[in-house]
Amino acid sequence: MLLPQEGKVLLSQHPGTGEEGRYLLTASYTDKGGAITPLTRKETMILRPSKVQVEDADVIYNMEKGNGRLNNIHNGSHFVIKNIDLKDIARLTYRYGSLNRDAAIEVHIDNKKGQLISSFNFKATGRMNSFKEESAPITDPGGRHDLFFVFVKLDTPSRNLASLDWVRFDGGKEVIIKTDSVAKKKTPAKTTAAQTAAVTTSGAPKKANTHPGYTLMAKSDCMTCHKTNEKLIGPSFIQIASKYKSQPAAANKLADKIISGGTGVWGNLPMIPHPQLSKKDAALMVQYILAVKK
Repeated sequence: MLLPQEGKVLLSQHPGTGEEGRYLLTASYTDKGGAITPLTRKETMILRPSKVQVEDADVIYNMEKGNGRLNNIHNGSHFVIKNIDLKDIARLTYRYGSLNRDAAIEVHIDNKKGQLISSFNFKATGRMNSFKEESAPITDPGGRHDLFFVFVKLDTPSRNLASLDWVRFDGGKEVIIKTDSVAKKKTPAKTTAAQTAAVTTSGAPKKANTHPGYTLMAKSDCMTCHKTNEKLIGPSFIQIASKYKSQPAAANKLADKIISGGTGVWGNLPMIPHPQLSKKDAALMVQYILAVKK
């Protein structure tokens, strides 16, 4: 969707999609130049769901990803969610489990010893996979910041503190779209015989895609910019497969590209880096993409 220099965009594609989905907003400007080359600037912003699966954090330190959550968490372990605006956010809700450790999760801005804006003291739940959902207040420091979620337990034992599933940002404001009263009275269009036939003869439902690379991509933000058979913000998976499937060295190159990001191959719009991904996971994603067929 293209907008003028000043304008508004209604973010209305996420209702009904559950807790997944992201919006990618890109703004660019090039001046008219003059005696020198015109100056260009481009900024990209991602709006992600209020519930963040912590294994998808931008940075993960001194803990492990497994079974869709973070495990082997110790005193000093931390993860980072970058570039967050906390305006109107009042609380954080955590889904966690802990065998026999009482500890805390501190939230600092911009580095792990930065300003403390939230602290959550959690209690043991009896088992690592016995999860509870509990909340703690958070203070908005103003502006955008990288949020460092730091696990703290200064006395011993201070290892294997918890297993963390997700964190949710509670609050914010939602725009309610008012439906025109006249539009409500419109009579629904009748379904034609051809449309009915198309519905009733479409065959059995498609089987769920169980490829591990696809599963990883579904949990990440890949589907925000890419579709299987048509260009979205980035190229389709079919386009990528067609370009690289005959190049044996491409898989390793593409895995690195997913992790580090970059521009130039498919246009000037940057591909967002994913430093939280392991090389193994990125390789599985590439394996799936290169296997896609028309």
